[in-house]
Amino acid sequence: MNRFAHFFGILAAVASFSASAASSLQDINYSVTKDESKRDIKRVVEIVLAERVDQPTLEALANQIKDSNPTSFQRTFIGWRIKGEEDGAYWAKTDFVPALNVQFLGATVADYNKLKTTSAAADGEVFGSWLSTWGADYKMVGYRKGGKIFIRSTFTDGSSSTKEFVPKNFSGRSVLVDAEGSDFGEYYLVNAHGDLEFWGEDGSFYTAKKTD
Repeated sequence: MNRFAHFFGILAAVASFSASAASSLQDINYSVTKDESKRDIKRVVEIVLAERVDQPTLEALANQIKDSNPTSFQRTFIGWRIKGEEDGAYWAKTDFVPALNVQFLGATVADYNKLKTTSAAADGEVFGSWLSTWGADYKMVGYRKGGKIFIRSTFTDGSSSTKEFVPKNFSGRSVLVDAEGSDFGEYYLVNAHGDLEFWGEDGSFYTAKKTD
């Protein structure tokens, strides 16, 4: 193969890769919930993704969002949340300052998928398993043992902690209260769908979805 054929072969491969990447990005569902700018100084964008994506895909999406505005901003800040977790902190940030800087504030897609498949086995009768993204990403497993109720939380780094809870009747509902007490009147409620609701003095503030 002469050098010209080799050169055009490389160009064709790059074009094919770019087309494939563009096609894959079209399959990703997201919505822009905020897009504000201040002259050419900075642009702030907030995105809600239908689900977590890997870092190369996130970077490609970030560049796509950045290029969607023809203005050459000195800095572009893009914050990413996951659908169903909009009330929490950003899952990730992709900031152009001006070079792209990627920061994951929540579990990466690989860590999250690993967490989902973490065994729900516990030393007793399991009555529920939930995924929580409140403050951190972790899996919760509720089980009964020796007449007591426990909830074990397993985190993305493999560490875990277990707390004992006691059932109480609150406003006609059966709830779970930390056996050691709570300074803010917090408790858990397993709702009719099997999800775990987090409650406090001001009402329900988060719901962890059940897992299989």
